[in-house]
Amino acid sequence: MLGFYEQAGAGAVLSIDRAVSGESVGSAFRGTGRLEVWGLLPDGADRVTITRRNGQTIEASVSDHVYAVIIEARTADTLPANVRYLLNDGARINPVPGADEEFLTLWSPLQR
Repeated sequence: MLGFYEQAGAGAVLSIDRAVSGESVGSAFRGTGRLEVWGLLPDGADRVTITRRNGQTIEASVSDHVYAVIIEARTADTLPANVRYLLNDGARINPVPGADEEFLTLWSPLQR
């Protein structure tokens, strides 16, 4: 098992197999129209591409096996759809969980 957490108190527990496979993608609400997409990747992955529903992409670097990006979305088609990264055996694509249209209208006093 592998556990990690963020300063705001959220976190996850994963099996080592799942962590090594790079399948761990999560999301967290960061305010109206803001969704943080994060993940844990195995050795060899140094960049990820987050693809929005409309096909636009956002590139992010991976530092010490971890990436975290706050995605600004104003319409449903700008919500993140998946995360793509390359490993020695080819490209991997994982869906972004929780990228629901409700994030476009929810409000939080913790917006940062």
